[in-house]
Amino acid sequence: MLEVTGLSKHFGGVQALQDVTFSIAAGEVAGLIGPNGAGKTTCFNVIAGALSPSSGTVRFRGGQITGWSADRISHLGLGRTFQNIAIFPELTVWDNVYAAALTHMRSGYLAGIAGLSHVRREQRALEDRVWTTLELVGLSGDGHLMSSQLPYGHQRRLEIARALVTSPQLVLLDEPTAGMNAQETANVMDLIRMLRGEHTFLVIEHDMRVVMGICDHIIVLDNGRKIADGSPSQVQQDEGVIKAYLGGELIDEPVG
Repeated sequence: MLEVTGLSKHFGGVQALQDVTFSIAAGEVAGLIGPNGAGKTTCFNVIAGALSPSSGTVRFRGGQITGWSADRISHLGLGRTFQNIAIFPELTVWDNVYAAALTHMRSGYLAGIAGLSHVRREQRALEDRVWTTLELVGLSGDGHLMSSQLPYGHQRRLEIARALVTSPQLVLLDEPTAGMNAQETANVMDLIRMLRGEHTFLVIEHDMRVVMGICDHIIVLDNGRKIADGSPSQVQQDEGVIKAYLGGELIDEPVG
């Protein structure tokens, strides 16, 4: 599903990523972890087209996408959430998700103005998909609310809904459980488990209980370099990983 080879990104004299290589198989849940400043979000931004790499390649579904624009990559079937919540606070919950769905509408703007029958059918199908997605993430009863009225944890779920409504094959989740309580965190983990296979996931997460609970394999970055890549049990016992986490032990009791 995804192949990253020799990926590097520098900002002036700062080397945010250095020769990072990993791959993700279709249908799996992969974790991308590391201390603050390890380069995780930079890696996401390069994969998703928000940043161009300084060197290296990114292949998605077997095709080269290195340096492609974010919208072009999105239309190939890649969805993402952001470390800082990216929703429209002045729109309702329903409109936020519908706006995301519209970006993948096949009919053009002029056809929409003309009110052609096939456009109306597509719009109705999009509306149905919005309600289905809101129900999936547990927000179907909040569709009428302004998104700014939602608690922080629910805004996180809204952002996940915006990523899922376009039916992506690969979903990049940047700290999806940040700010959530234990029950909300467990619900998100259950959602990811339920959708695995239908979607492939790459997840940045600081809560090691979440990582150990949902991931098939884990990639670990430190100072922009990959220091480990393997199963949760392999990564947990890796001396370099333990050292990167300030000598502490990785939690081996998952939640959810």
